[in-house]
Amino acid sequence: MNDWRLKQIEGVTASPVDLATVKDHMRVETNDEDSLIQSYVDAAIAYLEGPYGGGFVLGSQVWEYYLDHFPAWIYPPLYPLQSVDEIRYIDDGGQEQTLAGDKYRVDTVSNPARILPGYDVTWPTTRALEPNAVTVQFTVGFDPLPADLRQLVLFMVSHYYEMRSPVLSGTISSSVDFTIESILSKYRVPGIG
Repeated sequence: MNDWRLKQIEGVTASPVDLATVKDHMRVETNDEDSLIQSYVDAAIAYLEGPYGGGFVLGSQVWEYYLDHFPAWIYPPLYPLQSVDEIRYIDDGGQEQTLAGDKYRVDTVSNPARILPGYDVTWPTTRALEPNAVTVQFTVGFDPLPADLRQLVLFMVSHYYEMRSPVLSGTISSSVDFTIESILSKYRVPGIG
């Protein structure tokens, strides 16, 4: 089991794939099943994103990542990292401190992203045996959403809508799994998603 110790602070304000786009894709012209279709959109997004999905986040969100101490490098377990908003830690005296932004560097190019101590800087010492002594608050998510991930959500919602069951005539659809995996492999966070 992976213990990512993550907490979402701010979610997306609007779905990265809106209901009108989904209905247009599926050629649904009535509003009779809007709540059902929206539940499929929500399910597809929940399946794909986060630390127990592909490790990536579809729309901009703010998260906190908790560690018991400063490791050599910090790897926030979600992708793509937009910014590190704040790093807080419990010092030797048990007081919460905020690490100045010039004390660390952020690599947003790597997947997963990396947070490293600044040049000629070492991480501060945290209180011994303090659970969650380090808190990294960061903003993550695609902006804009890549076209193939948008299409993947549309494909999954269409599949959910048409099939309404994972089993069809005694078989499980492997073409769905292959299509999902072929797109996910481009964005999955190695060792996480």
